[in-house]
Amino acid sequence: MPSKEELESVLHEVISVLMNENTEYRMYIDDKTPGYLLEFRDNTPVILVPDLHARNDFFVNVLNTHLNGKTVISRILDESLRVICLGDGMHAESRAKERWIQAYDEYIEGYITNDHLYQEMAESLSLMMRIMRLKIKKPSHFHFLKGNHENILNEEGEGNHPFSKFAMEGQLVKDFMLNVYGPYTTSLYARFEKLLPLFVIGKGFLASHAEPASFYSKKQLIQSGLNHSICEGLTWTANNSVSGDAVKKMLKKYQKDYPDALYFAGHRPVKNLFEFRAGGKFVQIHNPRLSNVVYLEPGEVFNPNKNILVIGEHYV
Repeated sequence: MPSKEELESVLHEVISVLMNENTEYRMYIDDKTPGYLLEFRDNTPVILVPDLHARNDFFVNVLNTHLNGKTVISRILDESLRVICLGDGMHAESRAKERWIQAYDEYIEGYITNDHLYQEMAESLSLMMRIMRLKIKKPSHFHFLKGNHENILNEEGEGNHPFSKFAMEGQLVKDFMLNVYGPYTTSLYARFEKLLPLFVIGKGFLASHAEPASFYSKKQLIQSGLNHSICEGLTWTANNSVSGDAVKKMLKKYQKDYPDALYFAGHRPVKNLFEFRAGGKFVQIHNPRLSNVVYLEPGEVFNPNKNILVIGEHYV
């Protein structure tokens, strides 16, 4: 668990980095406001990491994985590899279901910073500290998108909805942050979340946290963090709630040179390593019981047997 001073210091640094990203890959809304679209035109290979949900070991194992004789972290640092996390850093999922229930039971008895919630927050915040520090160290080659769980204030609005799956997780986390770190640090964390990008255009792929609810123009994508419906449409879309035409239209628009390009996202869990949707053009890669990533060379035609890598231990 980071101290208040440590968390504040890292938050100030990462906010500064996000506010001053390179315009070569992050277009700005105006002279001072970074947009929410990342567009990469170089030939750097990419690893796409699905929802982490407080899984420190998954993230560390990804960084320590060897690719072509060097670890992923080494290749991030020497700028020969780009890693893009697809959002949802906070909130352990089903593996911590009983812990959430116990935390809630103590919470409603008045113990806001109980031991079970402390364990959850130690996992979540230590992971996010790793993510923020890596973003500070190599901002051009490490990226973290906003997911629907990037909502430390558990707010309704601005593209966000309060979160509760097992035990009012969003409210427990908000109250923990306010009690342990105070309003200022909590507001800094919310500022960090709202500066995170929402959409990626790469050579031969598109990516966001969730399936897009609609087709969005490039101008809309750049401004998406300021448009509540678009922000929601890139982070909250449920399976079978949209036709899939948006995926096909966006691939046609933004991948003209790559007819076999696919759109990747996490968000909704899959039973195996991946699942095709939208007529085989949309690939979901989030399995909370597995630790799998997608590795893509620029313009490469996706082959699940080659491009999906299973990292570290399996979750049961």
